[in-house]
Amino acid sequence: SLMKKIADFLVNRRYIILAVFLVIAAISVFLMGKVNVNHDMTKYLPDDSYMKIGMDIMEKEFGEEDSSSLKIMFSGLSEEEETKAYDYLSTLKNVESVDFDADSIDYHKDGYTLYVLHTELDAYSDAGAKIYDTVKETYSDSEIYFSGEIASANEPMLPAYIIAAALLILIAVLFIMSDSWFEPVIFLANIGVAIVINMGTNAFLPSVSDTTNSVVAILQLVLSMDYSIILMNRYTQEKSYCGSNTDAMKNAVANAFSSITSSSLTTFVGLLALVFMSFKIGADMGIALAKSVLISLICIFTVLPSLILMSDKLITKLHKKSLHIPMGGYAKFTSKCRFGIGGAMVCIFAVFAVLKGGTEITYTLDSSNKVDEIFPPENQIVMLYDKKDSSAAETIAAELEKDEKVNSVTGYYNTLGIKYTSDELAKLVEEMGESSMDSSMLKLVYYQYYAGNTDLKVNISDMLAYISGDTFSDMIDEDTQSQIEMLARFTDESAITAPLGAAELSAMLGLEEQTVSQLMQLSGAEKMSLKDLTNFLINDVLSNPDYAPRFGQEETQQFYTLQSVMSMAGAEFTAAEFAQGLSGFSEEFDENTAKLLYLSYGAENNYDEAWTMSLPEMIDYIAEDLMQDSLFAGYFDEDAKNSIADVRTQLAEGAAQLEGENYGRIILSTAYAEDSEETRAFMEKINTMSAEQMTEEYYLIGNSSMSYEMSQTFDGEMNKITLITAAAIFIVVALTFRSLLIPLILVLIVQCGVFATMTFIGISGGSIYYLALLIVQCILMGATIDYGILFTNYYRSHRKAMGIREALSAAYDGSLHTILTSSLIMIMVTGILGLTLSDPTIGAICLTIAEGALCATILILFLLPGLLASVDKVICSKK
Repeated sequence: SLMKKIADFLVNRRYIILAVFLVIAAISVFLMGKVNVNHDMTKYLPDDSYMKIGMDIMEKEFGEEDSSSLKIMFSGLSEEEETKAYDYLSTLKNVESVDFDADSIDYHKDGYTLYVLHTELDAYSDAGAKIYDTVKETYSDSEIYFSGEIASANEPMLPAYIIAAALLILIAVLFIMSDSWFEPVIFLANIGVAIVINMGTNAFLPSVSDTTNSVVAILQLVLSMDYSIILMNRYTQEKSYCGSNTDAMKNAVANAFSSITSSSLTTFVGLLALVFMSFKIGADMGIALAKSVLISLICIFTVLPSLILMSDKLITKLHKKSLHIPMGGYAKFTSKCRFGIGGAMVCIFAVFAVLKGGTEITYTLDSSNKVDEIFPPENQIVMLYDKKDSSAAETIAAELEKDEKVNSVTGYYNTLGIKYTSDELAKLVEEMGESSMDSSMLKLVYYQYYAGNTDLKVNISDMLAYISGDTFSDMIDEDTQSQIEMLARFTDESAITAPLGAAELSAMLGLEEQTVSQLMQLSGAEKMSLKDLTNFLINDVLSNPDYAPRFGQEETQQFYTLQSVMSMAGAEFTAAEFAQGLSGFSEEFDENTAKLLYLSYGAENNYDEAWTMSLPEMIDYIAEDLMQDSLFAGYFDEDAKNSIADVRTQLAEGAAQLEGENYGRIILSTAYAEDSEETRAFMEKINTMSAEQMTEEYYLIGNSSMSYEMSQTFDGEMNKITLITAAAIFIVVALTFRSLLIPLILVLIVQCGVFATMTFIGISGGSIYYLALLIVQCILMGATIDYGILFTNYYRSHRKAMGIREALSAAYDGSLHTILTSSLIMIMVTGILGLTLSDPTIGAICLTIAEGALCATILILFLLPGLLASVDKVICSKK
């Protein structure tokens, strides 16, 4: 037959084949370092996930952010030691900043001191590892704890001591269950080659998640070990019938091929069901694990035969009795109570199917890190919104800020977008250390921004009085000051229209008193105002040839000038008119000077306290308008210009973190757990408010958002995976047994094991990690169903010659050793890893697999026999 020819080839060419696989394994060791390990779980979000869409938009709008942190917690530091530690950590290469406040419980609590190092490095970079190693080495004698992205990246997921403990348990199980002390060595060598090849060939995949990369070797070990046991048992049986070990191995390979491949096929198909998960981590794990089973299967028929034949003498020499558990008594009980057991199984299935609904499903896992226990990290949620909905986003954020578990809300609107009055902004600028802009300067900027482009008209008396005040005393020389005082005197309408005597008018005009008296007599008035006297002089006296010669040319010009000045009294002028009117009095009053005077006057007298500007608006206006205007050239020296340019750059960088071209984002820092019923209610609240108030699409980003999204679709996801797995396994088992009832029984009993696992976890007050549940569903259905297949095969085979009770007993004798060996390995190895691993994700997956395998194994060993016996007439052919 074809199988016989293949077996002959594999055994006859075993040394060449072994050499080829050892070379492949050696190459795979090199390839293991080339595997592209992805640490970002968000990469596995479904394409239609709102969070994934939002993250893509956020990256486009705000750029990819490479930053990470390292939390360092010390115990029992003195104040001096705290300061020294802060100074040292701040000087480390690539550390951008260190968060620490000795007076805050966020950094100092219960004798512990926390420092948070921030860097722009990728946590998984060599430079990031250098920071971690340097700190760890420097404080090796101190009680120190680590947390944060850099710590997670550099602390091994599977510490050596945990791997050693798991291997010791594995070896102990194999030693107890094997027929020879040397068999475990062969099994481990074979599976070791398979694991190395599988890990190395992961380099040909686009990427592998860090979760998959860490757990795949463990699962390959526990899922594939029974294949080695089956071949070894078959070889031992064949040796008693064959004349040579080589022939025995050929027969073993040929005869065990069907049972091993069918066993591996169910596991392979079950794992591939993970590919159908919407969350792409399923495909990541499913492909890697299915590949591991396939490679293990190949190694069973290529590597293991050589190892067994090469070690046959040692195996024989070190032969021992294997553990045997008599099950005849239980077989007798099962035979008698088979219909009761069948009915009990239906009830048990129904009860577990109902009770499992009370178990909470979690989608993220809290770290058991001591740092996070003492100083709980904040849970950040990002709301990404279309800028058309800025007003609605601000309203929603303001409402969320009232939540007692929301520690802070950060958005453009309440940081750089805050509108300040000039006094408020002056204080802010002072805190920033910007000395070139005081309160009066900012008032000037505000006035120019809001009203400076209007043609302000000011009464000349008010303007001259303003110029003469203290504001400009240091800027005007004595001559100009005297000119201004003269102008102010002659444009004061009340002063120039008040009736005066000759002596007073003489002093004001600079004429002799006698001359003024004569002029008054000539006009017929006892008292005259300065304005009336000047007009009388020009209109009546200087135009009369009898009187005009009495006044010189200079005096005459002064009278005309005085009349011109007094005509301005009471009138309002624009800056240009004011400059033109005063051009004959002082060269300092050009149009630019007048504009500045008017601007200053307006800022002083017409300022509106309701005017507000944000800091970026103010800085941009200064940089783009005022500094480009020659009118303000004297206000900004080179240092001021450089300082404003630096501030503008910093503000632009800050603004770019909160507002992009089309989208803005608001960051909520909360005390909510990343995943809990309370957190999901909070996420539901945000979604409800956003859907009601926003007109455009919005996106929520963060671990809580990812958990919320998955919680909304998990039931459907779980049902889909369950149906796909069950259907695929049903078909494989149906083809194997050529029966529809047997696969139905086996699928239902393993599914009952899944329900039982969920129920017991819920009853114990725990929750189950969604990924662990999906993996357990596929692994139990694919792997532990093999135990049922094995027992059913033996039962049906023995029923051809035995009664029900004897067939059950014989089926136990034939299958129990293999079932217990495989299940104990799966339960104990994953169990010890689940209980000891600090990584919550790997720990949860391993522990749930252990619990699920235990439930499934118990059901298969104690209920499946009764079920088979209860339907014996249907599943067993007649003698």
